[in-house]
Amino acid sequence: MPFPGYTDSDFDAYLPARAGSNAYNLPRLEVQQKTLGLARALRERAPAEAVALEVRASDAAPTLWNRKQVTEQWVFLWRDAAARQALEELLDRGRSLAATLTDPTPFTRHAFLALRVDPAGVEVCLRVPGEAWVDARNLRALCQDAAAGESLAGALGALPPGFRVSSGAESVGPAEADRAALERLTEGLEGSERAWSVSLAVPRPEAVAAGSQLLNALESAFGALLALYRRVAWSADNDRVSALSAAASAHAEREAHLREEAAREAAWKAEHDQAIERRREAAAVEARERASSHEPVRPSAVQAAVQPVVEAARREAEQARRESDRARLEAEARDALARAAQIRPARRAGARPETKSHTDVPAHSPRAEAPAKAPRPEAPRAVREDSEAAVALGTRVKVCAGPFAGRVGTVTELDGRGAKVAFGLLSARVEASDLVRLVEG
Repeated sequence: MPFPGYTDSDFDAYLPARAGSNAYNLPRLEVQQKTLGLARALRERAPAEAVALEVRASDAAPTLWNRKQVTEQWVFLWRDAAARQALEELLDRGRSLAATLTDPTPFTRHAFLALRVDPAGVEVCLRVPGEAWVDARNLRALCQDAAAGESLAGALGALPPGFRVSSGAESVGPAEADRAALERLTEGLEGSERAWSVSLAVPRPEAVAAGSQLLNALESAFGALLALYRRVAWSADNDRVSALSAAASAHAEREAHLREEAAREAAWKAEHDQAIERRREAAAVEARERASSHEPVRPSAVQAAVQPVVEAARREAEQARRESDRARLEAEARDALARAAQIRPARRAGARPETKSHTDVPAHSPRAEAPAKAPRPEAPRAVREDSEAAVALGTRVKVCAGPFAGRVGTVTELDGRGAKVAFGLLSARVEASDLVRLVEG
């Protein structure tokens, strides 16, 4: 699409009163498209040996990057992506993240050619911002070199009338831009907020009157600025500050920093993993100890623990059974001897001995339930009852009344309520008045 030219309404869209209004976004967008077309046409008409330049435009609507104010329209012609990549790492050195995020445009970090439209008219220029410190340093070195500085001053002097060479508030014409002036204008440029520029302004009436012919009027000016751009801007063929070696050094420094960071991170991770493993082992040991303190004793442990008690109880029971059997046998022997002693006098007198009827035996007595046993042979020693002898612990006694009448046992416990008598494996509590102590005699 051929360049149609500018109108008065195009310039009015950037008046200060309209700079923050979204109502003029469409007129500003139309101006942006016209200026982009003009810049592309100028680039196409540039000499074949010109450097590769990309065309970009600033925002036409109020945004964060232009601080919600659109007072001018810029169209930049700057290094292509391949050329920018060679400098990005070097340009980002020492630049904070906050500065990167709040930077309204990345174009200030590179030397560039530009077309600018504002309410006053149209400007075509070459700018080297102070923030583009590689280009600014390269320009400063160029001006300080005697031969190169004179050559640059001669190129500026050959520019047609209307151009201005400026740095900040200071501005001189091309004829006045000798080597001394160039050194003065570039002094302290690197890293500053000002910019060194060579520009040609076309006032608004002239731009409107030129219409589509403005392209032809700017063609020669753009070609002259493009030649200056090749002299001033840093490139691999125009490296007066060893930027490539600095970039290589920066790359090596960055790589070393990354390796160091990776080593520190790996060491921290290893230490962190070891600490986690130690905590896991400690937790596992604590869990095992806690579980072992609550788990039931195993059968084998129980058996080993109670075996001595069981054996002792078994031996005591066996001993008690033997003693009970011996006491029973002795009691039966004494009963047999007593009956025999009663029978012999009766026989001599011709009378029958007194015998107890089966009805005299308590119904619940073991002797009433079981048949009478055969008398035992006479024991070698006689046992008699002694009602006068006191019942003591461990003495042999005979029960005279109650459910255990006639039974013989051993006193195992005495208290105020009576005596506890062991009849073999059976024990019973008997009133002390129902007991008669058995003595040998």
